[in-house]
Amino acid sequence: MKEEELQDMNARIQQFQSAARENIKITRDEVFKPVIDKAKKAISDVAIENNFAYIFDLSNGFVIFYDESTIDILPLVKKKLGIY
Repeated sequence: MKEEELQDMNARIQQFQSAARENIKITRDEVFKPVIDKAKKAISDVAIENNFAYIFDLSNGFVIFYDESTIDILPLVKKKLGIY
């Protein structure tokens, strides 16, 4: 009987942890969405204003080829967002 109680408590704990993780994910998405949307708009505006055909996200650190004439748009995006 005690073993069944422990198993039941363990199952409830796991359900609680799963629900908490899901709530954290939903809240995080809600909080960060406006920030991400604002950054995407600033990147898009900079691309349009400077007639860029492509913008690559190299945040994963994977670069196959790097040309010296490449333009880092981060300073332009920071300026657009008012971040210096």
